Amino acid sequence: MVHWLDQIAYQALCGAVRAPQVVMVHHLTDDFMAEGIAGLDYCDAITTSSRFWQSKLETLTGRPAVRIPYSINTRTFQPPADRAAARAAAGIGAGRFVVGFLDKSGANHANREGLDVLEAAIKSAADRRLNLSLVLAGPGWDALAHRLRQAGVHVLQRQYKTTEEAVAAYALMDALLVTSSEDGGPCTILEAMACGVPVITSVVGHVPEIVFDGKTGLICPSRSPQEYMERLDRLMSSPYLHQHIAGQAREFVARERDDAVVIPRIDFAALYKGARERFQSRNRLERAIRVLPSAYLYARSVARPLFRTGTPA
Repeated sequence: MVHWLDQIAYQALCGAVRAPQVVMVHHLTDDFMAEGIAGLDYCDAITTSSRFWQSKLETLTGRPAVRIPYSINTRTFQPPADRAAARAAAGIGAGRFVVGFLDKSGANHANREGLDVLEAAIKSAADRRLNLSLVLAGPGWDALAHRLRQAGVHVLQRQYKTTEEAVAAYALMDALLVTSSEDGGPCTILEAMACGVPVITSVVGHVPEIVFDGKTGLICPSRSPQEYMERLDRLMSSPYLHQHIAGQAREFVARERDDAVVIPRIDFAALYKGARERFQSRNRLERAIRVLPSAYLYARSVARPLFRTGTPA
């Protein structure tokens, strides 16, 4: 995670000294909370993606926060024309139930992605000899994939450097697992829902706003491996439930969280007006203090090469 002072320094170099600064807070982990909240003093307007974080930030800062919901392009993220063909091309045998997990290991700060829950749930499925495959999409999951394969799990790894590669990963899945303990979204839930993939998720970020249990997805309130397995069993044993959730989820995202729907609803003029008014109300000392982070970043950029090791090529 980038240090908050680095972020603020970058903002200062981009003109925050002379102009209002608007910040988007995805989420803050507990061990980063104090620093993150302190850093918001430099910002003139706070935005976030969920009602949960909107309320939490307003309580912690005593300032208003503007909610800008995450949205996606449902013409890009949509069910594949032939999911069976995509799975066959990936070497997934007929009759297998394919569970997906999509993220970057670098985002797993303080185990916020809940890998222990994911690993325990998938190993439980292997112990029960369920005909299940796991698609691990994203970089950095080699160690996890190795442990699961040793436990007898059929694991496929996929990378996604482009949106198209992410869509191709969803095309392989029957369900997406989200085991996070803290998150601002995640956006992967919207993507999976738009692709007709039922989501089994913990209650984080915007989940209460988009996942309605048994309708647009399945929720695991206590984040226990047993809960995830119970929800997986329900989807695997009921094609009707699976089809119902997939259809309702796709319909909800297209109606409520498509870019073309969400963006026009946001009052950007009011957001920037509030930021400008707060910026203009700052005294000269406050504005001068905002110059300091840029000096800090410049010093770091000068010093960093002095600590590099190795011989230049």
